[in-house]
Amino acid sequence: MIVSAVAAVVSAWILRRQEKKLKEQIWNEYQ
Repeated sequence: MIVSAVAAVVSAWILRRQEKKLKEQIWNEYQ
C-alpha cells in the first residue's frame, strides 16, 4: 500500500520535471 503510494508520487514528480524541461527546451528554441 505505502510502496505503491510512494511510487505514484515519485512517478508524478518525474513526469512534472520532464514536462518542465520539455517546455523550457521548446521555449528556448522558439525565442
